[in-house]
Amino acid sequence: MSGTDAYTDAEIAALTAICDWFVPAGNGFPSASSADPDRSMLSLALEQVARDHSRLQRLLRAAPSDALSNYLVNLHHDRPTDFEVLRLVAVGRYLMCRSVWQLLGYPGHRPAPVQPGEAEKYLADELLAPVLARGPIYIPTPPHDS
Repeated sequence: MSGTDAYTDAEIAALTAICDWFVPAGNGFPSASSADPDRSMLSLALEQVARDHSRLQRLLRAAPSDALSNYLVNLHHDRPTDFEVLRLVAVGRYLMCRSVWQLLGYPGHRPAPVQPGEAEKYLADELLAPVLARGPIYIPTPPHDS
């Protein structure tokens, strides 16, 4: 199991509330859960922190729905590394949403080839000299007969 499948409904409900605490709606931006209504980005974020699955489950089970803000403020003060795990999931989830990208004006990943003259500043100080001295480090792919 991975992503949201590795968590109970109660844990996902707690995590949704936590995400909205970190990223509430405001100034024309949606909350974390509104930006990701199908939870697909939440699932991806959880996959990225799978190594902290047990810790995350423990934190979610301890999160009281009626005093969530106090819980998170105290967690930030008393156990900042645990707080950071929750923050990473919440903010990571939000920043993976294409709707948020559009609101931020982020075009997404685009090819960025080296422009003429762009590498010269590195060559001038001979920073790349050891790399250039190695020569080609790849073997061209042989032609494929179809």
